[in-house]
Amino acid sequence: MARKLSQISTKLSAYLNSHYKSNPVFHGMIQAKQSGVTLPKVMQIAFLRGEALFRERFFKRLEDKSISDLHSQHVSYLALVENKAFFQQLIEHADITPSFKLQVTGEYDAGVLSYMLYCVLLFDMKNRNEFKLVDELCFGFVDHFLPGLYPKASRNDDILTLKKELVQLIKQRWHVDVSVKESFKTTDNVDFSLFIHGNGYHPKLLIQQVGKRLKPTRLNVYQTIIQQLKTPHYTLELHQKVMTKK
Repeated sequence: MARKLSQISTKLSAYLNSHYKSNPVFHGMIQAKQSGVTLPKVMQIAFLRGEALFRERFFKRLEDKSISDLHSQHVSYLALVENKAFFQQLIEHADITPSFKLQVTGEYDAGVLSYMLYCVLLFDMKNRNEFKLVDELCFGFVDHFLPGLYPKASRNDDILTLKKELVQLIKQRWHVDVSVKESFKTTDNVDFSLFIHGNGYHPKLLIQQVGKRLKPTRLNVYQTIIQQLKTPHYTLELHQKVMTKK
């Protein structure tokens, strides 16, 4: 794991050594304390704009990996981005903090600080027209940490068995009778969706993916959603109840 992480961290370290070997990235002082991390005004703008660069590339990378439905994207975002532990791993591995002026008062959230510094550096790279490096650091973050969110994919390739397993997992969460319905459209690609039909509830889109061919896309959809349902990060809320006529 650490060896693979170095593929990203060494790029960050090399960038700092190239441009900021003896100077701080920003001259303003960062205040880090228990109540939060405060950036100087100019650095705060750099963070916000760097965060925008990261977010756009984060979701693009999910779509590159056929994670295209919004619910699955939300689960991945909560686990990888809202939880700042992964950024802390990266920043500590690259030893980036000494390149900034930091004033610490007591304990502080190192994960939040790490995320801010990461985004500040992305914006700094963008200003130097290092767009390829921005892509490598954003895509590399997803490529490295995303696989760790889910257990290994099920080797079961029998759709009927996978569908039964999926229905059982949903029943355990909702405690209502459910069925799973498939929907797909084919043009140059296959747009494949799974919908949940809960007894007494409106249908709910469960997952949607785009692939090249129907059979592997269909199989991947079932395997992916089953993986997600087995993780603590995945939430699945009931849809609106069907209104009965009086």
